[in-house]
Formats: sequence, structure tokens, C-alpha cells
Amino acid sequence: MKEKKKVFSCADSILFALLIAIGIGITLWIYLPKRSTGNHVIVKQNGVEIMTLPLNKDTTQTITSDNGGTNTFHIKDNSVTMTESNCKDNTCVHTGSISQTKESIVCLPHRLVIEVISAGSQDKSPDAIIH
Repeated sequence: MKEKKKVFSCADSILFALLIAIGIGITLWIYLPKRSTGNHVIVKQNGVEIMTLPLNKDTTQTITSDNGGTNTFHIKDNSVTMTESNCKDNTCVHTGSISQTKESIVCLPHRLVIEVISAGSQDKSPDAIIH
């Protein structure tokens, strides 16, 4: 009788699994966002920065847009929350609190963006250019 030869040994299987795990780990490390706790908030309306505020100082601000829309946000305990908006869907209010860099609250009807940054990390280059 012929004896079947094993194509892969147990050591080959372990090595293959280890290489797959290393590959997945490197991919996650490269592609997952690197966030840290921010210390400032940038408020932009119509793509123009209108104010920068520290996250460690509690404050409430109301922004009025050109179309009569208003947004109120609150900074407390190193996080920012949109508390009120008179837009239809209130998606910005339902976003919740943000405190990590690169997180943002966006109100599309009022063209308002609130983004958390770290001091000194402010990048003046555009995220996108739309024609």
C-alpha cells in the first residue's frame, strides 16, 4: 500500500498562522486611526475658521449662520457636545460628546464643523477640494 505524504507539517501550519497574524497586525496598525486626547476645539463655518477654544475651560457658545440657523455647543470636562440646533434632522445634536483628535461634529444645513485637535497639530491644508 501507498502511504500518503503530508504536504504541510504541524510546524508549517504554525508558521503560516503566525505570518497571517503578523500581517493582520501590521495592517491594523497602519490603517486604524491614531487618536489622542485633544486639547483645543476649532469651529469652522462655511470652511472658514471662526474660533479656537481650549477644551479645559468650560464654556457655552452659540453660533448663528447666514441662513438664520443657530447651533449651541458646550465644552465641559475636556469634551465638546452640540446641545441645541434649529436644523431639521438634529444629527449634530445626536452625535454626542467628542474629545479625541480628528473627531468632529458637523451640522450640514448650517455648514458648521467643530473639530477636536491637539495644540500645534493644526494642519492648514484642505481635507478635500470640491468644485
